[in-house]
Amino acid sequence: MSEYGRGEYGEGHYGIGVDNLLEAFGLGLYGLGSYGIGDITGPPPSTYGIGVYGAGVYGIGGATAEPDPPPPEKDAEVQPVAPAGGGFWTGALSYGGMVRNFGVIDAITECAWIWRGIDGWDSPPVSGSVQQRAGDHGGWAGPQFWAPRPLTLRVSVDAPTQLARDRAREQLQRILPVSDLAVLRYDEPTASKRVLVRRSGTLTESCVNLVSCDFTIGLVAPDPRKYSEALHTVTVAAAAAVTGGLTPPLIPPLTLAAQQATSSTDLVNAGNMETRPTVRIIGPIASPSIANLRTGRQVTYESLRLSSTDELVVNMDTRQGFLNGAFRSADPLSAWWSLEPGENTVQLGGSSNGTARMIIEWRDAWI
Repeated sequence: MSEYGRGEYGEGHYGIGVDNLLEAFGLGLYGLGSYGIGDITGPPPSTYGIGVYGAGVYGIGGATAEPDPPPPEKDAEVQPVAPAGGGFWTGALSYGGMVRNFGVIDAITECAWIWRGIDGWDSPPVSGSVQQRAGDHGGWAGPQFWAPRPLTLRVSVDAPTQLARDRAREQLQRILPVSDLAVLRYDEPTASKRVLVRRSGTLTESCVNLVSCDFTIGLVAPDPRKYSEALHTVTVAAAAAVTGGLTPPLIPPLTLAAQQATSSTDLVNAGNMETRPTVRIIGPIASPSIANLRTGRQVTYESLRLSSTDELVVNMDTRQGFLNGAFRSADPLSAWWSLEPGENTVQLGGSSNGTARMIIEWRDAWI
């Protein structure tokens, strides 16, 4: 036998011969010797059994192999998580009875709708011009007004399935009108504010995978104001008319004419931009008038007589009045008014028995 036969490394320490009897991976090196039946024995055949490296290596011998790691499990579906915090990161689009909230997980579809950002919320552009002075420095400043507010809304959806994602895409397309106006609400830390918007340009989609989609939406708000989500309502009862006194000399027949009475209330516009209320007058009242004493402007209907079943609706924004649903023009010298930022005193005038009332509705406005 060789050096590795029965000699120094024979039947003893390293088995029957290591490299001498069979191949290295047969009954030799790792066969019945060192890690086989020899001095370092172990438990019965391991995971690799008799195979792999013959009867040795990690077979019957002592140092058995670690079992194979279990096959990798199928990746668990990652549940979408709405972004942390409220305030800046929540809002909604609503139109025709449909509402799409952002910054929440939809309880029905399990889709997470995320508000990524909005451009144009800070300030709208202005419309106006300055004409150069002829032969002189500088220019003449013409009238200037706030222009419609362009907006770019960025949102995304993370859905549990591709089907849910595609249905979410369809819903977002449907909730944004082309020629009508939808309500866009943005929850700022100070207050929730809204604008009336419609599409402007395109709605682009970037589907980064089968269950997610990023949206970039071009919008325009014809009215650049941002309004409070809360609608304020105040009711003012008309004052009863009083008869005039008698001043001698008295000549029969005597007629005691009713004197118009007024009633007023203080209203607050908590925003930083004028806002235009809607005023409803419910009879009976004759020659009604509504005025903002802060600005000194009033709208009058001198020839109008309202019975107890009549209602006059005056829209200060569109500058129109409707009597029982039919258009009714105000007096030509009427001056349409707004609620200025801060406190305003609104007055109802006319001849009434005290049962008529005025209902004022408005939202705070910001620019």
